[in-house]
Amino acid sequence: MSTEEFLMRYIYFALIVLSSSLGALQYLIPDDHPAKALLDEITATKKYSVFHDMETMTKAGFEYADAQPTTGIIVTRHPRLPGYIIKAYLDTQKYYSGRSEDYYWEKRAEGARLIQQAIDDYGFEHLLKVPQKWIYELPSAKSVKLPKNCYPKRSILIEDDMDIVSDEENRALWASPQATHELLYALHTVITKYRFRDCAKPANCPFSDDGRVALVDTQSFYKKKIGYSKLTKFLIPSMQQYWKSLSHVGVEGDQLIP
Repeated sequence: MSTEEFLMRYIYFALIVLSSSLGALQYLIPDDHPAKALLDEITATKKYSVFHDMETMTKAGFEYADAQPTTGIIVTRHPRLPGYIIKAYLDTQKYYSGRSEDYYWEKRAEGARLIQQAIDDYGFEHLLKVPQKWIYELPSAKSVKLPKNCYPKRSILIEDDMDIVSDEENRALWASPQATHELLYALHTVITKYRFRDCAKPANCPFSDDGRVALVDTQSFYKKKIGYSKLTKFLIPSMQQYWKSLSHVGVEGDQLIP
């Protein structure tokens, strides 16, 4: 490989890294966010990161939480941060699918903004909502060597608490008159607009205390296939038929609400 070829490749990969870094900057929690100063205080580190392991996390005041079965994400809360949910990976956890946590936080934050844009564009605010999501960079740990089998994490995700109902109540609501033609049409329109793969799964589109449906899984968008059928079996028969008919109509189609 010639020197010129080497330099061109180096510049190419450097631009990829720079582009990724700049993309994440727009999702960093702003300094004037109500939770920013509190997070700074809570995560101030003496030795290891607050999110080093479950012990350091709970000692800092975060609620104990088991890792999610598929992704391994820790979903927790802190009494000093009412109204917010924290999602994190611990230093003691391997990188999910070989990628750093920053990659997933950026996807989730971007997806949340796409959904909010669709909700605003179509006027679905009375039916749907989505949490704002921000990346919070953890303070650098002291210059100590991490134990073996640790994978240092640099950030966490903070998002609005949507005050969702329990799983049991959510399933009951999807099988009730609450699941109207208007709601199904709005949900279909939003997830189809940006090709969200998993938003139709009831656990990812739960009802909340204010009666609206919260779209909480915002990571997988611009996907070829959308899991419309994940919702179907939870609906009453007449709504199942309507939902199936919608899944064959594009966002710009002429499908009308009966």
